Amino acid sequence: MPYTIKGGKRLNGEVTLQGSKHSYAAIMVGAAMTNNKVVLKNFPKILDSENMVNIFKEFNVLTRKINRNTLRIDGFSKLRKNITISNKNVEKLRDSIYILAFAPLFNELCITKCFGGCILGERPIMAHLQVLKEFGFSVKSLKNNNLIIKRYKKVREVKIDFIKKSVSVTKIAILISSYLKINTTLKNIALEPNVYDLINFLRKMGVKIEFLDYDTLKIRGGMRMKNDKTIHTIISDRMEGVTFVCAVLAAKGKIKIKNFNLRSIGYAKDILETMGAKFYAKNNVVIVECNSEINPVDFQTGYYPLTCTDMHPLMAVPLCVADGESGIRETIFKDRWGYIKELSKMGVDYKIKDQTVYIKGKAKLIGNRVNGLDIRSTASLIIAGLMATGETTVTGEQFLERAYDNFPKKLISLGANIKITNIL
Repeated sequence: MPYTIKGGKRLNGEVTLQGSKHSYAAIMVGAAMTNNKVVLKNFPKILDSENMVNIFKEFNVLTRKINRNTLRIDGFSKLRKNITISNKNVEKLRDSIYILAFAPLFNELCITKCFGGCILGERPIMAHLQVLKEFGFSVKSLKNNNLIIKRYKKVREVKIDFIKKSVSVTKIAILISSYLKINTTLKNIALEPNVYDLINFLRKMGVKIEFLDYDTLKIRGGMRMKNDKTIHTIISDRMEGVTFVCAVLAAKGKIKIKNFNLRSIGYAKDILETMGAKFYAKNNVVIVECNSEINPVDFQTGYYPLTCTDMHPLMAVPLCVADGESGIRETIFKDRWGYIKELSKMGVDYKIKDQTVYIKGKAKLIGNRVNGLDIRSTASLIIAGLMATGETTVTGEQFLERAYDNFPKKLISLGANIKITNIL
C-alpha cells in the first residue's frame, strides 16, 4: 500500500542502522564456498536478502534464521558437477550477480535468468564475465539471456588490472581468487566499505589477503578454516544512515543514529555539513542536527570516497529548498532522473544537462501523489513529503522494502506523521 505523509513535523529520537544491503550478498556467497558453518550477525531483514536465501536453496545451500537479524549458513547439502539455476528471484535483485563466484565449484554452471536490480540505465555484465575468463572459465552468453560457464583450463597465477572501478566486479574477483589455490593480484579495485567487509570476512576464513598499494590486492587463495564455526558481523548500512541525515535536513530536528560510522560515507559528510547538517560522533553513535536553512552545493557521484550514486536522490531533496541553485553530476547511472521528475509534481524546478541535474532551490513543496520508481527514489520522495505542505502519497513500497527494514516505521518513531498499512 502507498505511504501517506503529512509534512511539518520535526524529527527527534534515536534509530539503529540495519546491516548493509551492499555487503550481505557477497559475504553469503563466500560463506557457502567454505562449506563450513558460518553465522552472520546484523543480517539485514529486507526483501533482497530473503530472495537471496531462496536462490541459495536452488544451489542446495543450507541456511537457517537464528533470529530476526542472524543467519546461519552450513554450506552445500549436495554439490553437483553441473547445475542449472532458473530461480525467478535472480531477476528481482542485482545482488544475485554474486552467484557468478560459485563457478569454481561446478564443471558447468548455467544461469537462465537475467540479473535484476533497479532500472537506472545500462547495467552491463561484460566486465564480470571477463573476470571469469581471466580465471580460466569459458563463458557462453546465449540470445535467450542464458549464461553457460565452464571450467576449461587451470591457471597458476592471475593478474588483473581493472580498466574501470566496479564494486561487484571487484568482489567477484576477490571471491574466486580466495577459493582457488592460486596467487592473484588485483589492481584498481573498488574501495567501498562493503569491499573491506568482504575482505575482513575472508581473512577469518584463512584467506591471505594483503594490500600492495592503495587499490592493489594480493591474494593467496585457498580457504583454511581455523574453527568449525565462524561468526561475522556485517557492517551497518551507510545508505540508511545518509537517508536519516537527509530526513533531518528536510524536516529539521535532532536525532541519534546508532551503529553509524561517519567515515563510511566518505566526502558526502563534508557535503552534508555544507548543506547544514551538524554532526556529533563518538564510538559509531552519531547525533545529527539541523535547524537552519539549507545551503546550495555542487558535487558529483563516483566510487568511494566520492559520493555514492545511491546517495544522489536522497541528498537532492533538501537542496530543493536551498537558498540558491545546486548541481549534481551523475557519473554512474545515466538514467537516474526518475526521482526529480516526480519531485517536479510537488513544485521543484530543475533542468538536466550533460548528466548533471540543476536544482533551482527555494521551492515551496506542495503535497501530491508521486511514484517511487526504484529504491532510493522512493525513499527520497518520502523525505520530500516530510517538508511538504499538506499530504503526500508515495507509491513504490515494493522497491523500498528491497533495501530498508521498516524505514517508514523508524521515521514514525522519530515523530513523522506517516500512515502505512503494510510493513515488512
